[in-house]
Order: sequence, then structure tokens, then C-alpha cells
Amino acid sequence: MTISYQREELHRLIDQLDEKWLPKVYEFLHRNSPEKKAFKRKDRWSAVRTKIQSFTRLKNNWDGYGAIPVSPEVADACLNFLRLLPESFLEHLEPENITPTPYSTVTIDWEHGDSHFVTVEIGKSKANFFAQLPSGKTMENEHLDLAGKDFPADLLEALQHLFAHLSPTQ
Repeated sequence: MTISYQREELHRLIDQLDEKWLPKVYEFLHRNSPEKKAFKRKDRWSAVRTKIQSFTRLKNNWDGYGAIPVSPEVADACLNFLRLLPESFLEHLEPENITPTPYSTVTIDWEHGDSHFVTVEIGKSKANFFAQLPSGKTMENEHLDLAGKDFPADLLEALQHLFAHLSPTQ
């Protein structure tokens, strides 16, 4: 093989790679750029905040069965709770999984698959959670104090178990 033939062959292979893989590489880099992720986080936080704040505009009997509207204090407790939440778990929180209850509390659910979840019910100063984890383990705490400066350790453990299959960047 001559050097010119090898060079031509190498250029042909590079051109094939460029045509096939370069658009995929650019798409991946664009989709996973730090700016794009920051924008997604900002949008998600905005959607979550807007949804929780909308619960305070509900009227008495909003469900037709005597439901009490969510108070501004409960909405603030939810937002403060979520501010303590590690960012990776906020990324897995879908706004549609945040719902008011008839008792002036808010329920926040994280789901993985059909039957694995962590659900948290938040009131003015207390919260509780229940988790059904992929390992088959269940966890619960009916007395979470929301006055602390740290995210509740047992709830953090439940979320870590729920999403253990994901790498820290996913």
C-alpha cells in the first residue's frame, strides 16, 4: 500500500464517520450542555413553584366534597422543603406529580416504574412520607419536622434507593 492510498482511505473513513456520527455528537453535546441543563432546571423550578402557588387560589370546597384550600403557609413550607432537595431529585420531579389534598396539605410524588415511588405529604410545619422501593423495601416516617436546615435524612435515603439505578448526572 502506498502512502497516498492510505491517506485517501483514511480520509474516506473520516468522511463516513463525519456523515454518520458527527450530527449525533453535536446533538448530544447540545442536549447535554451546561447552559441547556441550567435552563431546564430553571424551567422545572419555575413550573413547580407556579403549580404550588396556584393551590393557594383554590376556593373552599374546590373538589366538591368539602376540601379546604392550601394556605400560603403550606405553599411556603413546600417551596422551602423543595429548596433543600438535592438538585438531582428535583430533575426527577414532574410538576403533574404535585397535588393538593382536601386537608390543606400538598402531596409530592416521585415515581420509578409501575409500582415504585416515594410520596411526601407536606403541611405547615410537619410532613410525612411513604416509599415503596425497587428492592421491595418500604420506608415511612410520619413525623418529619420541616423547621430544619437540612433535607430529612431518611427521606433522602428513600429517594436515593428509588433512583439508585441512575448515575449522579442522570
